Amino acid sequence: MKKILICLMGLFLLMGCGKEKEADTATLIVAQGADPKTLDPEVYNDVPSLAVAKQIYSTLVTTNEKNEIIPSLAESWEQLTETEWVFYLRKGVKFHNGEEMTAEDVKFSLERMLEMPSSKMMIEAVNKVEITDKYTVKVFMNNSFSPFLFNLTHPLCSILNKEYTLKLGKEFGQNPMGTGPFKFVNWSKGDFITLAGFNDYFEGAPLIQKVIFRAIPENTNRVIGLETGEIDIAYGIAPVDMTTVENNEKLELIVTPSLSTEYVGINVEKAPFTDKRVREAIGYAINKKDIVDVTLYGKGIVADTFVSPNVYGSNQDIHNYNFNPEKAKKLLKEAGIAKGTRINIWVNENPLRTQSAQIIQANLKDVGIDASIDILEWGTYIQKTGNGEHQLMIIGWNAGTGDADNALYPLFHSASKGGAGNRSFYANEKVDNLIESSRIKTGEERKNLLMETQTVIMEDAPVIPLFYKNNIVGINKNIKDFVVKGSGHHILKDIKKLNN
Repeated sequence: MKKILICLMGLFLLMGCGKEKEADTATLIVAQGADPKTLDPEVYNDVPSLAVAKQIYSTLVTTNEKNEIIPSLAESWEQLTETEWVFYLRKGVKFHNGEEMTAEDVKFSLERMLEMPSSKMMIEAVNKVEITDKYTVKVFMNNSFSPFLFNLTHPLCSILNKEYTLKLGKEFGQNPMGTGPFKFVNWSKGDFITLAGFNDYFEGAPLIQKVIFRAIPENTNRVIGLETGEIDIAYGIAPVDMTTVENNEKLELIVTPSLSTEYVGINVEKAPFTDKRVREAIGYAINKKDIVDVTLYGKGIVADTFVSPNVYGSNQDIHNYNFNPEKAKKLLKEAGIAKGTRINIWVNENPLRTQSAQIIQANLKDVGIDASIDILEWGTYIQKTGNGEHQLMIIGWNAGTGDADNALYPLFHSASKGGAGNRSFYANEKVDNLIESSRIKTGEERKNLLMETQTVIMEDAPVIPLFYKNNIVGINKNIKDFVVKGSGHHILKDIKKLNN
């Protein structure tokens, strides 16, 4: 309790004491469960980082509430041939330092994406970028690339200021600058990030003039902050706390379908998981329904494939690993795995993951495997799993573009091994070929390829899907026009904050 009080007292001091009415309506406090890894949008593809980056940067195109492509930094575009695109940029768009965005910045940003493992996968078919004039860019592809426009909506494809980014080098992620509705002010690592409203934002100045993102790993603390009014919006409300928020007349609980799947990632390069039978045994040993009932209080959907049903191309006909401990024991025996074999399960501080790990630990014990659980800080967790130091890990993946390609390529293509997303270190030439084929096809042919790819992957069991998650957000009722996105990249620019 003392820790909670200190945390909330510090938050109150951050908000300031003078002109209380003005501060109440001009400052927005947002709490999420982890501190960003970086604010360089092209480097890391984790939700805490991109939730903040979404406010700082803009992309060439974006999507509306129907997930249709609409203009953003590009006011229009044309596909001239299967492999040639032209983008016509808005004139007068300003970066936070007052400089105008031009074709030079777009060319630089796209070329830089191709050098970064996380963002390269979004535009890997790009061969070259040419500047036609100050406000026109041509993009030439190596081949037809069906997910191109949808991929450009992702925060990984944010447009950066060429001169500023080059000047800061590796420090850019700690001192970011973009064209978005909010500009970076400061970052107290592990605690908070402050953003200020950008009055020259090309779609109009935001009504909120200051946004403070707080990193509060403890679910209970985020809810307490909501109840006291010292937090305006809390991401990732735990199912156990949903009733508390719902029953508070000053709060509103928002529950919407997400594009995320929680899963067990299996490092296929670490013994004994080099053997497919052992991976399959893990799948049969896990009681997913228990995990949903205990960790989500039944408010979730058991997952049989790693692509959310809300994502285009999801194959919901896959049912590979239903709970079957006897089959798990048989597979382990066939693979020569001795009873009492020790393995480790890695999670970060997320309570849903630690609870899931405890259930999986008990499930594995029942089939003769002794699993230890290691809980790591988020940044360390991302780094070490990207290096392949784990055996089993529990993590989520957000197919943020709404297309199955945004799960298949980063999680399972051999080119994405490690920090780019493929933390199972999985490589299968057939899967690579299927993914690449789906990227050049369209319509039903493409959809069938996406679904076939999932079937082949699940037969190999590099991951065991656990459940599909909802976006669960708690807000104070004086917050109006908050836009929840299935991707988790929620929009803050249109928010109004009323007096209590």
